[in-house]
Amino acid sequence: MGNFQYGSQYYHSFETGSLASARSIVPIIMKLAEPSSVIDIGCGVGAWLSAFRENGVKEILGVDGEYVNRDLLHIPPEFFLGADISQPLDLGGKRYDLAICMEVAEHIWHLSAGVLVDTLTKLSDMILFSAAIPWQGGTHHVNERWIHYWIELFEQRGYKAVDAIRRKVWNSPDVEPCYKQNSIIFCTQEKLDNIVNLQREYERTDLNMISIVHPDIYLTRLAQTGMITLNSYKKLDKKIIVFGTGGISEVICNNSNIQISYFIDNNKKKWGSNFLGKPVKSPEAILEESKDSFAVIILSSYYQQIAKQVKGFGLEENTDFWNGLLEYNE
Repeated sequence: MGNFQYGSQYYHSFETGSLASARSIVPIIMKLAEPSSVIDIGCGVGAWLSAFRENGVKEILGVDGEYVNRDLLHIPPEFFLGADISQPLDLGGKRYDLAICMEVAEHIWHLSAGVLVDTLTKLSDMILFSAAIPWQGGTHHVNERWIHYWIELFEQRGYKAVDAIRRKVWNSPDVEPCYKQNSIIFCTQEKLDNIVNLQREYERTDLNMISIVHPDIYLTRLAQTGMITLNSYKKLDKKIIVFGTGGISEVICNNSNIQISYFIDNNKKKWGSNFLGKPVKSPEAILEESKDSFAVIILSSYYQQIAKQVKGFGLEENTDFWNGLLEYNE
């Protein structure tokens, strides 16, 4: 982080997704370890800490740059501490049941990565950690690394990697792809010895399969190259309905020169809202369309599940609906 400052627009751009992700992941952590105190290093506007408060954690502290607008905080301002997290942090020996650092480490230069890990390990015996992998992309990402890079730094300080989160949220529509892909727990041997569920998850952890890429991350990056568009569907001469309102859909639709009628999505919270200036409806909306008058283009890594769903509406693959992620730019 250092001299780079993040403004209100930066935090607005992802706070909804962060909060929804936290509300899915925090209950997993609570069931696993039942922390009663949590500190968040690089807390931004405090979305993750607010989710811990919703789950009964009363003692919290968020640490991030002085530039964070206090009016945007999801936590009371007295639970926020302004500090440069790329520098050593001294809280007088205070320790917490859990320290978290979510999609923050990639913003800190390589030479300060050890400082950040020192801060986290001095604050807790258990750390929930997530950091961007190479070519994941983002604002001021100066140190994108494979998870093994961070595992080595934590191992040097006596902490072991526990892959307890990712398989539980890998297919969750409520969790942002970066958290599905990168969320790892680091903890001491003493913590493993004292928490049976954590020990079980450690025994299931396969370090040979720890550095993996989520399909949504891969496809979004591929789409950003302009290799995937919807332009070839113009020849259908039908009303175009897009199934999916995630990051992949946004990139592909923005890269396409085609008129989209509306979007459909399984997330009920999105129904009635707008996406890229078009309405978002329930998938059942296509039942009101005249047969052969429309084409559904599925823009989601969960194509097989969605295809089964729309087949239940009487639609035929490659006649009424298509996998938009297989159509390369012509």
